[in-house]
Amino acid sequence: SIHKSKGLEFPVCIIAGCGRKFVNDTDDLRMHPQLGVGMRLTDPETGVRRTTFIREAIGLATAESASAEELRVFYVAMTRAKEKLILLSTVKNIDTNLQKLAAQITEEETVPPYTVSNASGISEWLMLCALRHPNGNDLRRRIEADDDIILRTHYTPWDIRVVYSEPQILSDLPKAEAPAPVDEALKARIERDISFVYPYAAQTKLATKVAASVLAAEQAETEATLSRPAFLSAKGLTPAERGTALHNFMQFADFSAASKDPGAELKRLIEQSYLTEAQANAVDLTRVEKFFTGPLGQRVLHADRVYKEQRFIVSIPAGLTDKTLSGEDAAQPMILQGAVDCMFEENGSLYILDFKTDRCYNKQELWERYGPQLTLYKEAMTRVMNKEVKDTVLYSFYMNAPVYAPGKE
Repeated sequence: SIHKSKGLEFPVCIIAGCGRKFVNDTDDLRMHPQLGVGMRLTDPETGVRRTTFIREAIGLATAESASAEELRVFYVAMTRAKEKLILLSTVKNIDTNLQKLAAQITEEETVPPYTVSNASGISEWLMLCALRHPNGNDLRRRIEADDDIILRTHYTPWDIRVVYSEPQILSDLPKAEAPAPVDEALKARIERDISFVYPYAAQTKLATKVAASVLAAEQAETEATLSRPAFLSAKGLTPAERGTALHNFMQFADFSAASKDPGAELKRLIEQSYLTEAQANAVDLTRVEKFFTGPLGQRVLHADRVYKEQRFIVSIPAGLTDKTLSGEDAAQPMILQGAVDCMFEENGSLYILDFKTDRCYNKQELWERYGPQLTLYKEAMTRVMNKEVKDTVLYSFYMNAPVYAPGKE
């Protein structure tokens, strides 16, 4: 065992099973030597069972100590190798896991303690380190992560590989010496039942209510989201959080004031608690200035009317969200909800403007990623506002340029 190997060394060590998940405590009753006893309580009138503050506190303390013990044991296992250390882990969906972990990496030299304690297993610890390792280029390219997450100081060369298992080959089963006679009537009935196709199968896959951003995400990769509280990072926000900060500035800012003095407008948003200090420090005001001084920003400033964060709930035909549907299936109603970053009105026509902070150098790629979402926005706002939506446009703060549909530049 790992415990018994403590103090020993071997030329080559293989640590398998790193993909094992940590066991979470889900018991109704939890006990702790310092915190005491915590349990779920049952409402005598409704029968609803609810957790308690002390039970959750014990759960956090227990998880933290368990995570620390896992780290200590894993450290013992890794330090047994003299020449080569091989770490093996199985991952169900590596790209999804890498995207989730990459969003939690900051510019700090160490992985944030919250991220370490919140990991579901040793596998996530390894992938966090591999994403930051100079030799982890293959992993970063899989999810299009930026190289600015690399930690280049005092590193040991790694050989990082993703291996796909080969399908298992089953041996031939022995054949029956005397097969039973075929029941033709039973065979015909089974074949008829197996070949039956439910005539409304397509409708069973339709959601009655869906968000526009979710539908778009099914067709293209979107910006990673992050559940980790921003204040837990000592040196600033992650790229995803910085993008959110810029979105919030554009949502709450007075465009007229921001175009004249963006610094003063940013200060106002901090004073009125629209943005935190950390978010404000992440807003690149030079990019804001370039937007307002550009032709698209000038159109917004001189528009007849400007709508920001325009939320909507509208009924649309399901065929607009799924082009494979036809006939009665395509005509089925679906509730679509969402929010438009910015919309302005010129001469009685509406124009939808969606702000993007993705690190992207190719306008066509950015449009392919978010074009389907703008199509849904256009249909929704036409119905809600009862006015013509003449055009839709993306604005890339990373490229400091508007992005139109192909052929409309």
